[in-house]
Amino acid sequence: MYRFDHRGAFADRRQSRLIMAAALLCPMLFVALTEVEAVGREATGKIKSEATRDLDAKEKAVVFTEQSDQSMQHLVEESLNGSQQAREALVNLRDPQTLTALVAALNHPDQAVRYEAVNTIKVLKDARVAPALIDALKNGYPDVRETAAWALLSIADNRALKPLIALLDDRVPDVRAAAAWALYPIPDRRSVAPLIKGLHDWDPKVRIAAADSLGALGYPSAVEPLISQLGDRHAEVRAAAAWGVGKIGDKRAVPALIDRIEDVYWKMRQRTAWSLGNIGDQQATDVLIKTVGDDDARVRRVAASALQSLGEPLGTLVHYALTGSAKAQAELGQSNDHRAVTPLLKALNNPDPLTRHAAARSLGALGDVRGVDTLAEMAGTWDPRDRLSATMALIHIKQAQLIDYLATIGIVITRPASIVYLLCIVALPAFIINRTTRKHRKRLRRYEHYS
Repeated sequence: MYRFDHRGAFADRRQSRLIMAAALLCPMLFVALTEVEAVGREATGKIKSEATRDLDAKEKAVVFTEQSDQSMQHLVEESLNGSQQAREALVNLRDPQTLTALVAALNHPDQAVRYEAVNTIKVLKDARVAPALIDALKNGYPDVRETAAWALLSIADNRALKPLIALLDDRVPDVRAAAAWALYPIPDRRSVAPLIKGLHDWDPKVRIAAADSLGALGYPSAVEPLISQLGDRHAEVRAAAAWGVGKIGDKRAVPALIDRIEDVYWKMRQRTAWSLGNIGDQQATDVLIKTVGDDDARVRRVAASALQSLGEPLGTLVHYALTGSAKAQAELGQSNDHRAVTPLLKALNNPDPLTRHAAARSLGALGDVRGVDTLAEMAGTWDPRDRLSATMALIHIKQAQLIDYLATIGIVITRPASIVYLLCIVALPAFIINRTTRKHRKRLRRYEHYS
């Protein structure tokens, strides 16, 4: 008889459960292992790719460095040959090796290479090269000392002050001038006395540089020495001294500037006008109004601007009237400011015919009788356009009595050009009538002969 063994049944049940659990867990383990393997493979690939990328980056960096070095050397060579584009590229590159190569080129045996090296250094404006340039101020080549001083001008390093002051006693005038210019942007009182000494140098280039630098420094102790140079025999030195005292802005220079406002050199007149406007002394107003009628348009423009800075709009009005502006001429006539007569009369003698005609029209619009005699002389000149402009201006000027008009007409008619024009006007019709009459008589004689 069969007997049920409950222990075996329980054992079979546990076995079946284990089998079922194993059957469920095996696919899950397989999937987990597969995912782990994939993750590991992906991680390994990333590590390899990063390692490869780092290696490629290092190789590319080496190649790029070599190319950059070659490019830098090429740009330096091109800049030493005078290429402005190469200099601009070096400014963007900002490579320290560039400065080393350029400083080394300062001792090159070829003067042209040394010159271009300093020009490139001036473009770079890098203060790191200042010690090398200061050492170059003691170089045996005069052109190296000169070009190093010019390069320091663009850097403006205070460490160069004493070497530059010492260089003002150099035996070569171009070196002394460069040293004086290099002191221009270094504000230090110690350079004033050596620069004042440079105002009396025998070479005008040194005097010009010293005057400009003293003006830029702006110390009042330089005013009197600069005033003494307003009468220098060299025109550019006078102009530099005029700019210098105007830049300092000391009113002690106003009387001397007023005396030099009619200098023969246009730049001296221009800078004198600018200086008077910059100083701002009202006693210069009248002389500046007169200067607005200067022969040179550049001087007139600066004088008008100086008057504007003094709060006087008349200068600008006269300036634009002389450029031919009909609006400015009408406004000048409406202003009834008779101070404008003096510059307008001066402008009637301008070499430019357009300026003369504009001055005549302006005087006509202003209607001042003080311009009658000069306009009458202009109306009797040889140029037909001058005659027309002056005559139209005279028509617009109202005179007090009839005898004044007759006197003006007499001045115009008695001029040599007017006499010739009148003879031509009278003789030409007579010549035409005579010629026509002769032809007519000849035809009559032929008719009578054949008839």
